[in-house]
Amino acid sequence: MEAFPYLTSLVLVPAVGALLVALVPRGRDDLVRLVGMAAAMAALLIAAAMLVEFDGGRSSFQMVSEHPWIAAWGISWKLGIDGISVFLVVLSTLLFPVAIIGPKVHRDYKGYVAWMLLLEA
Repeated sequence: MEAFPYLTSLVLVPAVGALLVALVPRGRDDLVRLVGMAAAMAALLIAAAMLVEFDGGRSSFQMVSEHPWIAAWGISWKLGIDGISVFLVVLSTLLFPVAIIGPKVHRDYKGYVAWMLLLEA
């Protein structure tokens, strides 16, 4: 059985969330907040599961996710995490729900949430 691609999911979940937020009709800030928080919380849950799975005793990269992109040119998507970056990833995913729900944006809340989710991705 292959391991769950934690790091690829941490990139794709907020990106898909940003796309969904962009598709929400104007004036539906309540729905924008709901979709944005759902994406941010899903990323937080993935990061928490990743932290639980992380083996602090190993010095090499862990949870390596490699996917061929343009095989003819030898280009692939490869992500891995080490002992320092695992905590930075978890910290980032902790801050983004606060960044989405915290500020009072009076103009273009939809754009704000979409760009924040893309920043998280």
